[in-house]
Parts: sequence; C-alpha cells; structure tokens
Amino acid sequence: PYVDALYMHGVSDCRLIGHAAFHKVCTKLKADGRLRFVGISSHGPRGRDGDSMEKVLTAAAKDGRFDIMLLVINFMNEQAARRVLAACAEKQVACSAMKTTPGVVKIEPFDPENPSGEYARALERQLARWQRGLERGSGAPPRNALKG
Repeated sequence: PYVDALYMHGVSDCRLIGHAAFHKVCTKLKADGRLRFVGISSHGPRGRDGDSMEKVLTAAAKDGRFDIMLLVINFMNEQAARRVLAACAEKQVACSAMKTTPGVVKIEPFDPENPSGEYARALERQLARWQRGLERGSGAPPRNALKG
C-alpha cells in the first residue's frame, strides 16, 4: 500500500508538532517508499485552550519535517494566513486551503412528502417550467416528479 499524504490533523497545541512516534513512523514509511508527503493541519484552538492556527503552522514550517499543510484561509483570518503562507514559502512547504467561505447557513428541514416554505415555492417554480415545456412539446418532468 502507498499513501500520498499522511496528516497530523487538527493540531491546536504546538507541543504536538514534534510528536516523536508520528515522525518516527513517517520517516520509516517514506524510507520504505510507502509515504510521499508528511502533512499537518490546524483549525486553531478549540475553545479557550490551545494555540492559534498561525502559531502552530508557522512553528511546523520552521520544524522542517512537514511537506504539506492544510490551513484555514478566508476573509476572517487573511493576515494570519498570509504569515503562514510566507513561512511555508520560505521552507518550501506546500499548502492547501480549507474553510475558504466561512459562515453559517440555516437550512430548514425538508420533508419530500410535504414540502413547505422555500422548498414548496421552488418545486412550484420547477413544475411551472416543466408544464410550459410540455405545452411547447419540448420536454417532460422526470419520473415521479408529479406524484398523485
């Protein structure tokens, strides 16, 4: 078996960057040709405890044993992310972005047997489009779209 990247994921404590067992295993797997890249990711602290994503990932870049990082980058942490990217560029560590569009979306529950709210309005619009297509002879709704 072969793995492209093995991550130490969700690190929020800088002390974990040097985890001896993780690095020992990664060194062995790389030497055996079974692992290509050693990675690390951070979302930042969970609650009040822990180190920032910036602190963890800049320290990991300076450590020198990581090949790739997964970091949060968006408008809410742009300056911190830029500092991480600069540290990675200096040490030639690859980066991949996550959580690029933060926010909360509230989606109302959907009952397909009894659609309501925005779901009902969307279905009504779609059914009207299909009906117009049928009247023009240019299409039909998918099967089971018009139950009852």
